Amino acid sequence: MDSLYRLTCGPINNARDTTIDETIIILQQPYKEIRDDGVRYLSDILRNNITLITLDVGTNKIGPKGAQYLADALFQNTTLTILNISSNKIEADGAQNIAVALRSNTTLTKLNISNNIIGDIGTQHLADALRNNNTLAILDLWNCRIRDDGAQYLADALRNNTTLKVLDLTLNYITSNGAIHFDAVLRSNKTLIKLDMSNNQISWLRKHILWKDSRILF
Repeated sequence: MDSLYRLTCGPINNARDTTIDETIIILQQPYKEIRDDGVRYLSDILRNNITLITLDVGTNKIGPKGAQYLADALFQNTTLTILNISSNKIEADGAQNIAVALRSNTTLTKLNISNNIIGDIGTQHLADALRNNNTLAILDLWNCRIRDDGAQYLADALRNNTTLKVLDLTLNYITSNGAIHFDAVLRSNKTLIKLDMSNNQISWLRKHILWKDSRILF
């Protein structure tokens, strides 16, 4: 497509004069060893950019502070719809920063925060944001060390959320006790079309019960 541009330049950790061409709508920066300082410069640009719709900074070295920079930018940016921050060092504090922005952001439709050690605490922050967010449709949380408490937080959030369509919870530590929370919720939630809980610790008996809902994958 003529209108589609991708930028995959080198590391930007110290590039204070980094700019993004106004025609670029997809910015891909995976495997660039970007740290918090690099994200700071990207976020400064993102605040006022009106063309970028996808930002991929997955598989870097972004920590909670970098997540804070991105969250600050999300408060002002009005065009970004896809954000990939998977495989970084976000942790629970970073997830909280992103969650605060999600409460007021009205453009982001897909968030990939997978393969970050956010645990149940970080998941709780994201779940709380889902209660108020009206645009996010896809949330990827595979391999985030989520356990039963985190599963319950997400299930409770889905009681109120009416926009999330895909929730990926593969490769976590959810047992049958956590999975059961989604059973009652999905009876009333008709928006979610895919809940992936593959490669968790759910018993075959619980899987047999939940398998009646074709939206759930194990």
